[in-house]
Amino acid sequence: MRRRWAIAGVVLGIVLIGYAVLATASPEELVSRRLDELERAISVEPDTNPLLHAARLEGELRDIFDEEVTLSIPELTSARSGLKPLVAIASKAALHYQTLELSFDSRKIEVDEESGTATARVRGRAVAEHAASRYADERRIDFDFVLRDGEWRIGSVDVAERESD
Repeated sequence: MRRRWAIAGVVLGIVLIGYAVLATASPEELVSRRLDELERAISVEPDTNPLLHAARLEGELRDIFDEEVTLSIPELTSARSGLKPLVAIASKAALHYQTLELSFDSRKIEVDEESGTATARVRGRAVAEHAASRYADERRIDFDFVLRDGEWRIGSVDVAERESD
């Protein structure tokens, strides 16, 4: 009987070790998950209350971005830095659009574990609706990530100029 328990214990140990090794996400996967979180956070569903959206956004973006994040978007006249301006810009989406869907495709992620940094070059696509109008835009976006307290956070965002048709 003891032998069975010993064998069962060894098998269970091997299974747990195998699970731990296989279930651990790579840094690239963690960075990609952070981008998934950003897609969900920024999106606006129909009938979204702008005040509730802004409050929810602040909490979610605090988990996604570094406090000192820098933001460069061509439509803004100058680069912005800090979490508060970012939340203010993102919160306006619920005021201007009835719906907004954001997606990051063609992800190219490179991680430097030694320095605790990562870059992600993506194809960003935004589709928004307001009244009877539909707006779609697609551009390259470069994200720089920093590893803070064991979590990957976005340290900078650089949105490319709109490509001419």
